[in-house]
Amino acid sequence: MAQINSFQDLLDLLDSKPEYLEELRTRLLTEELVALPAKFAELVAKFDEFVAATNRRFEALESDVAVLKEDVKVLKEDVKELKEDVKVLKDDVGALKGSDTERRVRDNILNIAKDELGLTRGRVLLRRSSDMDAQLRIAVDRAESQGVVSENDVDNLLVADIIIRARQSAIRQYVYAVIEISLTINNRDINRARDRARSVAAITGDEAMAVVIGGFIQPQQRQLAAESDVTVVIPAMFKAEISEEDND
Repeated sequence: MAQINSFQDLLDLLDSKPEYLEELRTRLLTEELVALPAKFAELVAKFDEFVAATNRRFEALESDVAVLKEDVKVLKEDVKELKEDVKVLKDDVGALKGSDTERRVRDNILNIAKDELGLTRGRVLLRRSSDMDAQLRIAVDRAESQGVVSENDVDNLLVADIIIRARQSAIRQYVYAVIEISLTINNRDINRARDRARSVAAITGDEAMAVVIGGFIQPQQRQLAAESDVTVVIPAMFKAEISEEDND
């Protein structure tokens, strides 16, 4: 055996005899410290397994998120289609209500004129989609040929909802009433009634009332009607229905 005279001699011996170094390590270290590298390697292996499992979970989560995003996209499209269907349904219901309002007003126009406007002995001269009264038509053609009204005025007048001639009970004088009908009375209805009544007054030389009849009107439109000398009528039958809806 080599003689050891210094610490360097010991180190040289251990370098040349690895088995001595291992034996010395077991003598100097506790069992726990000796086993530490193996435990560390085991811990690293477990950590690597945990990382791999976590990555797999994230991959699965990303896949689920992708599926969820696709489902949400489909849901959004379905909701969009549903909104469009609801809009069409609302439009259809609105059109149906509007048509029903016009029909009921036309069917009861002389009673409405009597009860709401004080006009009696009324006669319908024009309903939309029907021929104009012959005498009024002659007056219209004559006024147009004389330049009293324009061709556009006449065309506009021919599509009025209703024109009647009746006697004002208060003064016993016959007047014309040009009537526009709408479930919800808007600015266009008011302006049409005003312009068409002016045309009738110019054509006949008699007084012509501008009237809008419907189920609803906002304060702003009511103010416009007052400023335009247009009479607003919400018939009693519609008022009763509105009251019932409020009670419900």
